[in-house]
Amino acid sequence: VAAKVLQDLNGAAIPRTDQAFRLNWAAFGVGKGGVEDFSVFVGDLAPEVTDILLQEHFRMFYPSVRSAKVITDPATGKPKGYGFVRFSCNQERDKALQEMSGQQLCNRSIRVSTATAKKSMSVSSGDSGLSVSSSCGAANPDLEQTNTTLFIGGVSADVTEADLHALFSQHGDVVYTKIPQGKGCGFVQFVDRKGATAAKAALHGHVIGSNPIRVSWGRQQGARGQMQPMAPLHCLSSYPGYYPGYYGAPLMYYDPYMAYY
Repeated sequence: VAAKVLQDLNGAAIPRTDQAFRLNWAAFGVGKGGVEDFSVFVGDLAPEVTDILLQEHFRMFYPSVRSAKVITDPATGKPKGYGFVRFSCNQERDKALQEMSGQQLCNRSIRVSTATAKKSMSVSSGDSGLSVSSSCGAANPDLEQTNTTLFIGGVSADVTEADLHALFSQHGDVVYTKIPQGKGCGFVQFVDRKGATAAKAALHGHVIGSNPIRVSWGRQQGARGQMQPMAPLHCLSSYPGYYPGYYGAPLMYYDPYMAYY
């Protein structure tokens, strides 16, 4: 039943709105046969890195590697530059966290961080697991000291996501940028709080395009720990890169594929 709902509703228009449903499977920390899995987030991947290449690169050093997944844009099929590697041994996962950042893969230094499983499907419609949010606003300032997502207000129509990325990445490593269509705002998520804080301080009031922008903290998590995307869902693709689970993740990157293994 869940699979049919996912297939039928994903991308379908929400009645009486200009939005669309965006659904994805929840991720859990238990693989096939009840075997617990341990994931790492791998960033700064070269465009030519595939699932198999990422898996085998880590498996050369850590035999307990079970699988790897490079996240792609569902609209274009192009890789988003990051992915996940899953282990059956937490000790090897911990070693990878310590040893693999800065290692070369396809002539590019990779970045390895902690990943964790999401606990529920990201949809807030009763118990269905769907999460629909159409607001475009900033969060309460500084309530979550691990938040790495910035809300960008006053974004003019001529500014692109690439423009935001180029500007904000001068202050730290950017996971993604997003400009919801027709909302006059955007979102930038950094790898760490330090980069987000530096960008917030430096760029508030900065003129980009035809407007000075307002930079404040984006929303991180709801009261139940569910991720709360602030932009209309029809403007967001369905990964976590733009997958549920990546909006202001608290220095943890949520592996959306744990439920598949």
